[in-house]
Amino acid sequence: MRSRRELSNSIAKERLKLMIETEPVECTPDTMARMKGEISEIVSRYFEINPEKYEIKVILKQNKKRV
Repeated sequence: MRSRRELSNSIAKERLKLMIETEPVECTPDTMARMKGEISEIVSRYFEINPEKYEIKVILKQNKKRV
């Protein structure tokens, strides 16, 4: 039986994989903000961190954009 952490990791990996494989890799600002919020929520499950003291960056390699 997989642990909760392994299951969360697997789900997150699949979500990212689906997003990356979809052509073209374009995100609206709202979608990017929601994605960053979800990533922040997941990280905060495992670590006690102050959201004001870290930044989440998403790099879309196909388009070579930094968000």
